[in-house]
Amino acid sequence: MGGCRLRREHRDGHAVLRREAHFYTENPAFYWKLLFVLLASANTLYFFFDEGWTTTPGSDVRLVTKVVAASALVLWVGVMYWGSMLPFIGNSF
Repeated sequence: MGGCRLRREHRDGHAVLRREAHFYTENPAFYWKLLFVLLASANTLYFFFDEGWTTTPGSDVRLVTKVVAASALVLWVGVMYWGSMLPFIGNSF
């Protein structure tokens, strides 16, 4: 059920971007959101390839792993923030 909904939302979002692309390309919030998505994706890849996060209970975690984990929270909140600012910044919609 969820997969069908996800495909429909992806299709509808793609149609809106194709039909009204100038609303997004003229909006600085869209580019900030894209930047945060790219940075957050690179952050996620760090955890995919790094072995530092696979620790046993009670063991100490490296500082770099803690910093990357904290930055993941900040980056994904930034993605949500800039996505919600799309209607308010620039002359979109």
